[in-house]
Amino acid sequence: MSALVEPQELFQLCLLSGLIDSSVISESASSFSLVPISQQRSLLLTVALENHLVSMLTGCVINWKDGKSHVVLVEFIKQCRRLL
Repeated sequence: MSALVEPQELFQLCLLSGLIDSSVISESASSFSLVPISQQRSLLLTVALENHLVSMLTGCVINWKDGKSHVVLVEFIKQCRRLL
């Protein structure tokens, strides 16, 4: 899923819509564009898990299994472990 490889646009939309609580963003990030990519991915995966977006999550795994987005897949697996 390219939305998590380059999460800035989806992150901004989720933040503006209230799906991501702005209080969880580190205080050092005065705007959404300063939030580290890894934190954006983590928060987006949390939104997906909390809202039971199974097709999005399985789509990510299927698209990432070829190793092209290995870093994102590792982050995804770590996030799943923390939330389960």
